[in-house]
Amino acid sequence: MAEGKGGIAMYVRLQIAYALEFAIWGCWSYALGAYCGDKGIAQGSLYAAFAFGALFAPIVGPIADKKFAAQKVLAFMQLICGLALFACYKIAHEVAAQGATEPGMLWWALMFVAGLMFMPTIPLLNAIVFKHIPNDKKSPFVFIFGTLGWIAVNLFIGRLGDAGIENFYIINGIVAVVFAFYALTLPNTPPSGAKTGDPLGLKALSLFKRPDFAIFITCATLVGIFGSNFYFPLFGEFFYADKGVYNQYSEIIFMAALAFAVAKIGLKWTLTLGLGAWGIRYLLFAQLNDTCALIGIFCHGLAYAFLYTAAYMYGDKVAPKEMKASVQALIAFLLLGVAQILSGYAVDWQKTRHPGTEANQASAAVTTETASFSLAAPAFAQDEDIDLLVEEPVAEDVVVDDVFADEPIIEEPVAEEPIVEEPIIEEPVAEEPIAEEPIIEEPVAEEPIVEEPVVEEPIAEEPVVEEPIIEEPIAEEPIVEEPIVEEPIVEEPVVEEPTAGEPVAAETPAAPAAKPKFWECINQKNINKYDWKSLWTEVGVFCLIFAVIFAVLGREPKAADEEA
Repeated sequence: MAEGKGGIAMYVRLQIAYALEFAIWGCWSYALGAYCGDKGIAQGSLYAAFAFGALFAPIVGPIADKKFAAQKVLAFMQLICGLALFACYKIAHEVAAQGATEPGMLWWALMFVAGLMFMPTIPLLNAIVFKHIPNDKKSPFVFIFGTLGWIAVNLFIGRLGDAGIENFYIINGIVAVVFAFYALTLPNTPPSGAKTGDPLGLKALSLFKRPDFAIFITCATLVGIFGSNFYFPLFGEFFYADKGVYNQYSEIIFMAALAFAVAKIGLKWTLTLGLGAWGIRYLLFAQLNDTCALIGIFCHGLAYAFLYTAAYMYGDKVAPKEMKASVQALIAFLLLGVAQILSGYAVDWQKTRHPGTEANQASAAVTTETASFSLAAPAFAQDEDIDLLVEEPVAEDVVVDDVFADEPIIEEPVAEEPIVEEPIIEEPVAEEPIAEEPIIEEPVAEEPIVEEPVVEEPIAEEPVVEEPIIEEPIAEEPIVEEPIVEEPIVEEPVVEEPTAGEPVAAETPAAPAAKPKFWECINQKNINKYDWKSLWTEVGVFCLIFAVIFAVLGREPKAADEEA
């Protein structure tokens, strides 16, 4: 072809394509979690919905291999993806306005359509890259621009602040539509036209007959469950949001080092490092220490580039020429489809299994209420008997009447009744105070009546004395006015009370923690939300186990013709 293979112009064109491709993915990966977290909407199913699209990658790969030019399929799928993302913007805001905690089927369906159109384009673009850059050792120089695109779009959204989070779907849709038209300018990658009777690319499954490929894909898929799609939703809760860009800074470094690592230690040990890096970083997070957490964040480049990107290189190495796109689709199906779908549900599963102090306090409150109810009704042994026991008091009233009817029969012979009559005789003795009644007549003297007409009371001299008394409060009034002047003085320090509210405003900048760029990574507001130590430790050990298995049982891949 006139364009040539591996020229500088070709590199630039493919680098731009890779930057746009991963800008689409990166645009919503962080922003969706931040948006849903702010609105109180469950997000795990939305991440899983997007990953479902990768399940259809094995169908798209053979179509590109045998029916249509890869760049045209790429353009069509990105256009549909962009339209679906525009629709997500409208539905997301409607769900948030309703105050719903679940995204709903329509939002889920639109994310599924977006993923259905987007995820197969990753292996498709990989096939174009490997087609026009035959030396796979140089492919990382193209892949690194995917990281740069991811960083660029997230920096742009972060610069917009809240407006960026609210409108990330609009930005997402624009980038997808732009890439759809740019894809038409990519180097022509026509279909092979081979008629193999394998329209779904199922022959790619024949690679599982090779033990080295089977071990590789099994370990990569299982570790991938706790890979990117597990990590990103939790990142926004465990870390401050502005630390997300550190992941991509790390990717730039390790993506550039990937070609060197493959040349020096081979794909087997490169993949082993990638598998192990996921486990190591999670164990670092489990220390709940900012320094360890920062090191774990910077392990992201090692974990992502040395696993996912190296996996694509592995697939291109072992695939026959007529199955290049199909094998890339198979790897995407397992790593980006099956693994990431399980990731979306593993996030919620781990959260449920490891509640933090906040959840335990809420549970304790419910337990306390239950215990107080139990103490209030200790006689209730079974829930089914409660209704019967409530009715029993009605029956007890009748029984009590019978008992009281029997008791007087026993009391009849009791001679206590005449004993009661004896104090009755004493009652007339109390009639003696009748003589006290005339005593009341003694004070009946009209002398107090004489006191009433005493004219001394209306003597006007007393009110005359009161008049000067009124003059005294007149003097008090100005005295009162003096403290009134002091009251506004007291109000002035009251104005200082709003300064007490300023520390509340000071807490908001503490959330982003922009000033201490490297030493405050963990979001302390959410530190008690889950049992982070147990959560991270479990997945870290899991990943390390399969890294060791691959190190022991895996081997350096060989090309299909070499294997034959």
